[in-house]
Amino acid sequence: MRVEISVESVDGVRVAARAGAARVELYAGLSDGGLTPSAALIEAAAELAEVHVLVRPRPGDFHYSRDEVDLVVRDIAAARRRGAAGVVVGALAGDGTVADDLPGSSTPPRDWRRRSTAPSTSARTPVRPWTGWRTWVSRGC
Repeated sequence: MRVEISVESVDGVRVAARAGAARVELYAGLSDGGLTPSAALIEAAAELAEVHVLVRPRPGDFHYSRDEVDLVVRDIAAARRRGAAGVVVGALAGDGTVADDLPGSSTPPRDWRRRSTAPSTSARTPVRPWTGWRTWVSRGC
């Protein structure tokens, strides 16, 4: 059985790794539904285990403005530079369905190669698109 563990601290990463987690997802602010962790936490966690970092700029809904999409793009690139094995991202369209295109989403991060669980994509670093952004993933960004 494959076990994924969500943690929000270096100690949590250690515990998950010792417990044999197949995947460790790194979050900040789990009590707020999960937010992007700090750069220092990403670096420290990546030294201990293969981590997938949640990229979410704020608590609340998953409807993002153009400025928030820009922050997400920057956070994805920053997570990679700090050693993340992948990211967990997502957004919803106005009607509550999975967002395929977002404001400002035509320019994904240039240095972030990833793949999705979506069958039409391929690249090196996985992204778990639990609520969308198929456009970026399919472009291999």
